[in-house]
Amino acid sequence: MKKRDVQLNQTYLVKVSGKLVPVAIVQANPLGGWNGLNLSTHRGVRIRSAARLRRPAVKPLTVGTRVAVDIGQGLDVVEGTIAEAEYDGGQWLYRIDTPGGNECPDHRNKDGELWVWHSEVKPLAEKEA
Repeated sequence: MKKRDVQLNQTYLVKVSGKLVPVAIVQANPLGGWNGLNLSTHRGVRIRSAARLRRPAVKPLTVGTRVAVDIGQGLDVVEGTIAEAEYDGGQWLYRIDTPGGNECPDHRNKDGELWVWHSEVKPLAEKEA
């Protein structure tokens, strides 16, 4: 990342001790760089260069959230509910329960579960009563 892209009070994936972990940028350091909080260990982290920042961290959607799933950029679009969430290699994966249960058959695993990347889902706004 570039120094100009870094914002205070935002969370980024940062390489700390060889692992990518979410770090909240708390304040600018007077000697340059930033002071942050490692959200995995709740310890302070000194970030001297924007090069340690990989990308903004994505907050996971909660189980039970209704979502629209867009697989393959419009190839299949269905609505469903998040049944399970897992973090895998820097991105969130969600298991989606669909009302019919058979939507997107080409994208289901051998157990018939529909797993999609975070980038393929959008939360649906709750309808007001």
